[in-house]
Amino acid sequence: MGYGEPVKDILDAIDAALARKNLSAAAASKMAAGNPSLIKNLRNRKPDRERRHILENLVDLADVLDLEFYFGPPRDLIPAEAAPADPAGLPDYALVPLHDACVAAGAGSENGGEPVSCHIAFQRTFLRDLGVTPTAARLARVAGDSMQPTLQPGDMVLIDTSRTEIRNRGRGEIRRQPHIYAFLEEGEARVKRIDRIDRDLYAVLSDNAAHAPEYKTGACLQEMHIIGQVAWFGRALR
Repeated sequence: MGYGEPVKDILDAIDAALARKNLSAAAASKMAAGNPSLIKNLRNRKPDRERRHILENLVDLADVLDLEFYFGPPRDLIPAEAAPADPAGLPDYALVPLHDACVAAGAGSENGGEPVSCHIAFQRTFLRDLGVTPTAARLARVAGDSMQPTLQPGDMVLIDTSRTEIRNRGRGEIRRQPHIYAFLEEGEARVKRIDRIDRDLYAVLSDNAAHAPEYKTGACLQEMHIIGQVAWFGRALR
C-alpha cells in the first residue's frame, strides 16, 4: 500500500463505512484484528518509515465494514455489459440495469435469460458509500416470503456482483448476521443469508422463522453459483 491518492481513497472509504455502520475506528479495528489501533496505524503511516500490515487483517477489516478488498484493474475501466456508464448529461450518475427477473425468497424462481427491462440512475456517491462499483451493480426484484420482514415480495434489491466469496466470519468478534446473497441453484435464482460454517459447509438461512435452515455441502454446494451480495433494497409504499 503506497502513499498519495490511493491511500487517501482507501481512508475515505473506511471513514464513510465507519459512519454508515456507526462504528468507531477503534471498535472496527478490534473486531477485525483484535487490535484497536489498526485503522489508527493506517492513518499515521509516514513516508519515511516503512510499516507493514498483515494482509489478513486488512481483508478482515474490509469484511467488518462491508467493503470489498480488491486488487486488479480500476473498476471503471471494465466496460459495463448493458449500458453506457453515464446517463446523457448526468456524469454524477450511473445507469444500473434492472433485470426482468425475480430472485426468490423461498424455494427458487426460474428466470431464463434474465433480460434487462430498463436502467435506473443512481448517484455515484451513493454507490460509493455502499462500497459498490457501478459496473458491478445489478438490480432485481424479490419474490416469496422467506426473507420477511427484511425483504418483502416486490422489493428491489441492488446486488454487488463483485462480492461472490462467502467468508468465514471473524475470529472472536461480535457475531453478526450473515450477509444476504443472490445466487443460482439448479437454474433457479434465490436470495438468502449465507453463512460459511466450514470450508465445505454453507448454511442458507431465512429471516422468516417459518422457513428452516438449509445446509449445503458436497455436490449441492458445487451447484450453487453466487451472483453477488445484496447491498441495498428499495420498497414501494402501499
